[in-house]
Amino acid sequence: MDERTTPAGRRLLGPNALIVGYALSRLGNRLLAQLDCVSWRQAFELTSRALSVPHNSMKLLRDEFDVFFPNGRRGWVGREPHPSRLRILSEFEAVSDDALVEIVVRILRKDHDVSEGVLPFIEAPPVRVSNVAERLLTGRRAEEHFMLACLEIVDVPPELLIDLRHTACGYDFSAEPLPGIALEIKGLKSLNGGILFTEREWTEARSRRADYWVVVVGNLALDLTPTPIARVFRDPITVFDATCQVIKSTSTVWSAEASVA
Repeated sequence: MDERTTPAGRRLLGPNALIVGYALSRLGNRLLAQLDCVSWRQAFELTSRALSVPHNSMKLLRDEFDVFFPNGRRGWVGREPHPSRLRILSEFEAVSDDALVEIVVRILRKDHDVSEGVLPFIEAPPVRVSNVAERLLTGRRAEEHFMLACLEIVDVPPELLIDLRHTACGYDFSAEPLPGIALEIKGLKSLNGGILFTEREWTEARSRRADYWVVVVGNLALDLTPTPIARVFRDPITVFDATCQVIKSTSTVWSAEASVA
């Protein structure tokens, strides 16, 4: 059962339910298809039954995470995320969509190896998740601004952008008028500050060099309602003085059997 109760009687959803709720929001129709569900209602019923949690809990969990993903739903705008949700966002940020689908399927099949593998990270005291929600929200606002103003920023009409944010290819967009160019979008609350690259993004940047463009959109603080300002950086390997940080987080590997007999 993926549910616990506090001494006051309040229900606390366990890590498995949180992971599945996160995946429902992030993967959307792809996960529904993988689960052979034709509607959200069916998905909520299936997941709540498999995890022994109330049906409405899975919908509410998905809605909580919706604010962080460009899935067409608004989510719980303006609500401070619970620390357990921040932990999920932090630990699964670098996990690929393929791996996340596999994790969810195995959780729903009650594969204890998966649960035992991720629980230590999910239940450990948070050490680097304090700004993850703010960073993800700022990144989403940067992407939304870029999609509206891409003609001004990179001379590409919005209808000619190719959205690759869910492909885990190491950049966010390509564009028909810019063959071979990778477009990665980063956001800043103010006019300057730190930006992060995943290992996959930095590898793509190193490979593509001048064909890898980083669009940094600044001035995105919500409380000041400023006008966003965008700047394009080509060949980030040369432009940025980046340093590598080693972090410990949830990771996945794919194993297979092979024979040369």
